[in-house]
Amino acid sequence: MQRFEDWNARLIAYVTRVAPLPFQWGKLDCALFASGGVAAMTGVDLSEGLRGYKTLKGGLKIVRKAGFEDHVDVFAKSLPPCPVLMAGPGDLAIISDEQ
Repeated sequence: MQRFEDWNARLIAYVTRVAPLPFQWGKLDCALFASGGVAAMTGVDLSEGLRGYKTLKGGLKIVRKAGFEDHVDVFAKSLPPCPVLMAGPGDLAIISDEQ
């Protein structure tokens, strides 16, 4: 997946546009925010066919039906891994809340 030459400006425009919008399952949640950022930078919509839910449970049902374990798995299987020390602007990070 290749980033547009002007990916940085596109990402800034995307974040600026969605920043004032409220969190809403199936419209602007963590996964769809990240997917929107990827789409802004590359033109590839990783959430195509995975929308239409109104709760976390509903979202998980849709991604599992599509063959993914969860929303994190969608990105893990769609994007190349990046070592933490090599991550930069526009890269996605998964932070576990498990202790």
